[in-house]
Amino acid sequence: MEADEFRADYITEARTFITPDPKQVVWRVKTAAGDEFNFILAPEDLGRLGKQMQADARLLK
Repeated sequence: MEADEFRADYITEARTFITPDPKQVVWRVKTAAGDEFNFILAPEDLGRLGKQMQADARLLK
């Protein structure tokens, strides 16, 4: 899947899972189309992503 295709759909659910490696977390998302994706991120990346998602969610309300 291309990045543009992923952005064209929207996220309906997102969950964070801590891994045994403290330097990474798994971010699992589900889209409106029913697709599921797992992203492995550094904790600091997840923090930045979370702030952006909160800002985006406020725009959608």
